Amino acid sequence: MTILLANYALPRHPIENQSVRVILQNVVVGAKATIRRIDQDHANAKCKWQEMGAPEYLDTGALAELHTSSCLQSEAQACRYRGRVLELDIELPPLAVSAISVRFPEHMRG
Repeated sequence: MTILLANYALPRHPIENQSVRVILQNVVVGAKATIRRIDQDHANAKCKWQEMGAPEYLDTGALAELHTSSCLQSEAQACRYRGRVLELDIELPPLAVSAISVRFPEHMRG
């Protein structure tokens, strides 16, 4: 299962960090979750380019560095169980997108 979250606002409207709690019911213990993010600190080649001084021309090394900084990385996402309820807490900074993948134990798949 993949859960997609985004923190956006209309132009000229305020935006701030958002805390999201995802609750899945009737889940057997053993599910694992990972998260992939696009935000200021994740999968953000523009930020890396600006850190380089916003060069007009890039050499091969700089292009490789920008490519690497643009790639999505999967990270473990903490899961909390309360009986058969799985809870995931996610922090979304402004203008962020997060994809949370939940994998269930083999015996739960149909």
